[in-house]
Amino acid sequence: MTTTEKFKQKKLLILTGPTCSGKTENSIRIAKEFNLDVIAADSMQIYKKFNIGTGKPSKHQRKIVRHHLIDLIEPNESFNAWDYMNLSRDLINKLNNIPLIAGGTQLYISSMLNGLSDGVSSNKEVRDQISMEINSKGSHYVYEQLKKIDIEFANKIKPNDKSRITRAMEIYYTKKQKPSVYLKQNPAKALANVKIKKIGIRLNKDELDLYIKKRTLRMIDDGLIEETNSIISEYGFEIKPLKSIGYKEIGSYLKKEITLDDAIRKVIINTRRLAKRQITWLRKDSKMEWYDNSDLLLKSIKKFLIS
Repeated sequence: MTTTEKFKQKKLLILTGPTCSGKTENSIRIAKEFNLDVIAADSMQIYKKFNIGTGKPSKHQRKIVRHHLIDLIEPNESFNAWDYMNLSRDLINKLNNIPLIAGGTQLYISSMLNGLSDGVSSNKEVRDQISMEINSKGSHYVYEQLKKIDIEFANKIKPNDKSRITRAMEIYYTKKQKPSVYLKQNPAKALANVKIKKIGIRLNKDELDLYIKKRTLRMIDDGLIEETNSIISEYGFEIKPLKSIGYKEIGSYLKKEITLDDAIRKVIINTRRLAKRQITWLRKDSKMEWYDNSDLLLKSIKKFLIS
């Protein structure tokens, strides 16, 4: 890379980490301190009406700092990593200031940074059919079908990886090719000409468990039950975002399948399991920088921004 190309590189700051690790609060503080726009990387905050259970920045916070890719689509509309890749990259190119990508949906962050194979845009009808089959027969059943179609690709993923199984079968049905062959012929294109810093706040297990419990109880106090009930009354129980942690358990309570105490306990347990999976993913990322407190985080960011 020439000196001129390095000079033209756009800086990109990514704040990520497990759920309940303080990403929203820290993103507001960072964006305000350094005059940054926030691009959300959250598969749930993209939906309108889903506010309390997603930890979405408040209207007041969004007045302080400009946010993007929040409240973008209706609860019954489809959205995926391909859509996020295109929208986030377009924003990165258009914004005059340095973007702060903030969120915990690693699939979205990966698609933005590393890209997805050219031409594999989502086919809603095909994707819905695959999702229905997974929901009715299980991911292991569809995985066995994938093994018969493309053992090479199937061996790279796990039988419970619904997202990748769906994507692979979608490629097969729409492109009439084995996913492994198609992806080799149409490699993903990484985000070009950017200098990236990926950061997160490090919490020990006890701290994170406590934050998860406190946040769950706070969501209940803030009106998660009423919010969920309102969404169900308008859209029914079957829309995709109602399958997410928090809404799924409260939905079961509203159906009178479980007690409220059981629902709260399940939210806490499932959130802890999600956080564990997210931490496992992030530990494999050699570019991830962890900080023990917000002050050290800010010092590191300042050095990155002025370098």
